[in-house]
Amino acid sequence: MSIIIEKVARNVCRILINRPAKRNALNLELIKRLQAAIEEYEQDSRYSVAILCGVGGNFCAGYDVAEIVDRESGMPKLHMIEQALWPLGTNLSNKKIVIACIEGHAAGLGYELALKCDFRVGERDARMGFLNRRFGIPIMNGGTVLLPQLIGQARAFDIVATGRAQLGYEALDYGILNHIADVGCAMGKALSLSRNLAKFRNDCLMNDLNHIKLERENKSVMDSLRKEREDSLSFLRSCGPLEVAKKFLDGELCRHGGTDLGNNIASTTEVTL
Repeated sequence: MSIIIEKVARNVCRILINRPAKRNALNLELIKRLQAAIEEYEQDSRYSVAILCGVGGNFCAGYDVAEIVDRESGMPKLHMIEQALWPLGTNLSNKKIVIACIEGHAAGLGYELALKCDFRVGERDARMGFLNRRFGIPIMNGGTVLLPQLIGQARAFDIVATGRAQLGYEALDYGILNHIADVGCAMGKALSLSRNLAKFRNDCLMNDLNHIKLERENKSVMDSLRKEREDSLSFLRSCGPLEVAKKFLDGELCRHGGTDLGNNIASTTEVTL
């Protein structure tokens, strides 16, 4: 379980989430390491573009349910949730480019991290969405603000309300993905894009992109992000047991991002948020 930074081309690095046994689901330790890795990348003069990706065929399956829901009672662990919240903001970095390379699952917090990247490259069978809907866990890291900005309110309503996973071609059609790739080819396409971007003078490129980002991260947007977080935490303080999350932790249902709560499943758990 780690976050790895490695050079992959001139001026380009990869930031890898390395927890494949949990489909790269994050816990508090990994969130802190990922934040530190992004800061390290920003300060490293060798790199002007980073590709954020996961090890083992998944981008990030969100936040590890076992860390934020008590297995016995089903109650949310508010002290852990509050510590694990991603810093308020619409971007992972305002200093350098970050490209999300999406294979497999990008769910819950993992989906929000992808939305905070400057570009998103995904494989055609990648599965993206707020799969935390089935657990009754609210969105609290910017998704309800970033998604409608990107694709419009009507489409965002559908994705948020149903908690369904979009496949690559639909996400491309919606404007969530910038580029799509065949299975096993997302990294190659992300690397090609990163090499093109790395050719340009970074301070000039970021000057122009940050002007676009300013339209995205104005005072009203920051207020909306703050309100999303406050309202979500308020809900969790009073929601009582999260029974579906408890059943998931007990291995009874909802593996692989399924939303059919009536299906019984095997006794081992793999996918988290």
